[in-house]
Amino acid sequence: RAARELEKALAAQGAAQAASARPDLQHEIADMQQEFQKAVSALKTSKKGGKKALYALPWFAIIGPPGCGKSTALRNSGLQFPYLSASGGGVRGLGGTRNCDWWMTSDGVILDTAGRWTSEDEDHDEWLGFLDLIKRFRPKKPLNGMIAAVSVDDVGGAREDEVAALARRIRDRIDEVQGRLQLSLPVYVLFTKCDLIPGFVETFGDMSKQDRGQIWGFTRTLTKKTAAPRDYFLEGFDKLVGVLEHRSVKRMGEDRKLSNREMIYAFPQQLEVLRQNMAEFTHNLFVENVFKETPLLRGVYFTSGTQEGRPIDRVMSKMAQAFGQPDVQLPAPQVESKSYFLRDMFGEVVFKDAEIAARSPEEIRRQRIRTWAAAAVIFGLSLGVSGLPAIAWAKNRSFLDETRERIDGARDAVVEGGDERTPIGADAIEPLRRRAALLGEYEDDGPPLMMQFGMYQDDVYEPVRAVYLDALRRRVVGPLVNRDAAAMRQFGQRIAALGEAARPEAREMREMYDRLKLHILLTVPRTEDEPSIDDATRDWIVEQLKARWREATDVERSDPQYRMMEANLRYYADALGHDESLYFPRDMQAVGAVRGVFAAVGSFEMAVQGIVDRIERRFHMPDITLRSLVGRETAWLRAHERVRAAFGRPAWEQHVQTMLDEEAAEFFGEFWVLGNEPPESEHDAERMREEQVAALRAYFLQRYVDEWQGFIDGLWIAVPSGDAEHVAQLTELTSGEPQLLTTLIRQVDYHVSLVPPGDPSLDMGEAGSRAQRVAQMRTNRAVADALGIRTDTAAGLTGAVTNRAQGALNNAMGTSGAPPPDVMTPARVRQMFLGLLEFAPQEDRATQGQANQVTPARRYEEQLEFLRDAVRFRIAGTNVTDFTTRQRDARALTTTLIEERPDRWRPRFRTLLMPPIEGPAWGPPAPPTPPAPAAGTAPAAPSGGPEPTLNDGPEPTLPATGGAAPAANPPPRRRGGAWWAQ
Repeated sequence: RAARELEKALAAQGAAQAASARPDLQHEIADMQQEFQKAVSALKTSKKGGKKALYALPWFAIIGPPGCGKSTALRNSGLQFPYLSASGGGVRGLGGTRNCDWWMTSDGVILDTAGRWTSEDEDHDEWLGFLDLIKRFRPKKPLNGMIAAVSVDDVGGAREDEVAALARRIRDRIDEVQGRLQLSLPVYVLFTKCDLIPGFVETFGDMSKQDRGQIWGFTRTLTKKTAAPRDYFLEGFDKLVGVLEHRSVKRMGEDRKLSNREMIYAFPQQLEVLRQNMAEFTHNLFVENVFKETPLLRGVYFTSGTQEGRPIDRVMSKMAQAFGQPDVQLPAPQVESKSYFLRDMFGEVVFKDAEIAARSPEEIRRQRIRTWAAAAVIFGLSLGVSGLPAIAWAKNRSFLDETRERIDGARDAVVEGGDERTPIGADAIEPLRRRAALLGEYEDDGPPLMMQFGMYQDDVYEPVRAVYLDALRRRVVGPLVNRDAAAMRQFGQRIAALGEAARPEAREMREMYDRLKLHILLTVPRTEDEPSIDDATRDWIVEQLKARWREATDVERSDPQYRMMEANLRYYADALGHDESLYFPRDMQAVGAVRGVFAAVGSFEMAVQGIVDRIERRFHMPDITLRSLVGRETAWLRAHERVRAAFGRPAWEQHVQTMLDEEAAEFFGEFWVLGNEPPESEHDAERMREEQVAALRAYFLQRYVDEWQGFIDGLWIAVPSGDAEHVAQLTELTSGEPQLLTTLIRQVDYHVSLVPPGDPSLDMGEAGSRAQRVAQMRTNRAVADALGIRTDTAAGLTGAVTNRAQGALNNAMGTSGAPPPDVMTPARVRQMFLGLLEFAPQEDRATQGQANQVTPARRYEEQLEFLRDAVRFRIAGTNVTDFTTRQRDARALTTTLIEERPDRWRPRFRTLLMPPIEGPAWGPPAPPTPPAPAAGTAPAAPSGGPEPTLNDGPEPTLPATGGAAPAANPPPRRRGGAWWAQ
């Protein structure tokens, strides 16, 4: 009957395929159905199965990549096929096996899967449906095994990662079949096309047809435990090669043809070359997987179905590859096509292993569970009628007694738990929490069946919950709320005592903000502006209380109590909003103290510090240093500062812009925390939020400018002590392409260019800035002419002339000359540094308007190169006059380049450009230290006028000779606009 049902099901799949096919293909599918029926009818003539052959004979599936020789191996295997297709091959399948050929032998059925099934998912659903079908109609053993076929050419000619990928693809298909059928299947590894190994035909060509049908490979023993698949393969392969070497010696003595003897002699070596890749393939095919059933490696076999193609000499190919030559290919052998080592592998191993396949442990466990479950149901029903009420009464009695014990334990912890200012541990109230949570589940879903039958007391939940929440409020949350209130009062008192000079750190401000917010959420009376407690707020409350409890009790995060306390605090937070008795009286003195500090200090700096901390701690972005900018260590160019990661372009593009919106939404959207007036409408709220975001962005960008200005102001050039060090200094500054200063300035340009190059705002900003500078220069010249001041046509106005001209203009206009302060924007950030960046513009900017424009930096670097060579000549004692001339010319050009810079950048360029020109003679006086701000203050943003630089003050006097001058003291350090003494 099972055989008939299976045959009908296969026919039904074929009919379904025919019905869904295109009209022009239906005739072809009808022919395929007719041919399939003829094959099944022929199979029924088998003596082993008769009419039940399709059900009784073992079934095997052979899989492998396209072109690996599966069909050729079956066709030339020597097996008896009651029926073959018109083309002499297997019968094409229907329905779920449309991509398979059915090879029906008198000993078993072999499903020859299409090679593309190994690597593609075509008709995947139909294939799974076919597996379900044979699982249904062949329940004991839907399949009896699988044959994994792969060509020696695919393995031997691939890299190790390609071999592993091929094995994993085949393993995925094996896992799919085993998982779908709930079977543990034996798998036979078949290395085909061994005739492509040079010497194979010459070594085995003398064999008779009977000898060629024997097995060449090794079969794994099932009765005892063997080594891991890789070790088993290597052991068997080495034995195989050893036997082959003996045969090669024998064959060389028998074959008279010299070329054949050479091939026979080299054959073991050619086979040995494949050893590692074959072992890697076997290992990956049978590697253990704790989540899926591992297939059973039954054996490894080496075969040849026919002799086609050109052998590849892999020994010579490896030597050729070492010398960069192409692979060595041998001519195709001119021999009669024969099959090697196939017949007995199928007849004596594969088909005789029909009983090895077994149910997987998971399926056996599932069947055992179903059996025991059925037995338990029958037994339970027999006892239920008489014993269930008594069992329910006993269980309820025990449950109530245990609940009473847990309540007593929690009451003892509350009364005798030590200092009431310190929260108690989680273990004291965890048992009662679990009981309250369990009673809550019973309240919603009902008690277990064995506690029902009219015996369950459903009025226990509310009293137990009330006792638990009271204990949690009094001895866990209450001490934490009191500690926060005390900390807020102390914070306000300390800031008030310091007066106007006090400026708390941003991190402390953030901490106090969180304490204030938590205090307001947990206390009453509540105002109408305060929000209701939603899920996100509950999550935040739990995290805050958990952190404070850990701080108060010194419990480590790895301690089990930490996770237990989280569950207790979650229970408390879930109950907030539903029970007014869980809130605490609001400490208005503490709330007013913190709000007063925020009103005086503001929130922008706290928001910026929050962004800086998150970039450092969450995203682990490194700070920007001189070394990271120029890509190497520098001995003479030095920096006193580094730029924090948040003020770099990668952080701006990847994180900061989003974080500015998040910070603004938190600090300025929660107006009720700081007691601010709420917006009157949604429109006002959106407008206020946009204004706050814009203001915070402008503040952050101003800090961005301050950070980079501080870094640039901290750059300086060390002074050499003699000619040898002077040469080393000049060599460092002129090495690389581009050279050091150009690289540094272009990297600064990258970080301060926060607007994409094509953005219109950038072009307008730069154009406007250039126009303003040109107009300024023309104005200075006009005023200078009016004052009768002589100008230098080569260098433009000197510093003294510019200052006098500007002063005269300011007096005439009655203004200080400083531009009005502007709102900082991403485009304006770069404009703040144009005076520096135009000294060494980026290549695309340097070439705009003139194909071969020489940048000021390149003109300066040329002078350094000339001066470097001149110092070397002077050290050698030759051409001393050339050094003096070169230094004079370099000094003049460098002075010109410095004077061409905008006023505010000239001291900076003088500090960086002149020391290499003067060498040991450079000794500028120490720059004046600006007045230090009050302790802990954040420096005010620049007003838009010239910022202080490291070398403001009198210009150094350059000595006429090479006499040494005192070295400059290290300049004071500066970070983000704040000055710090060295």
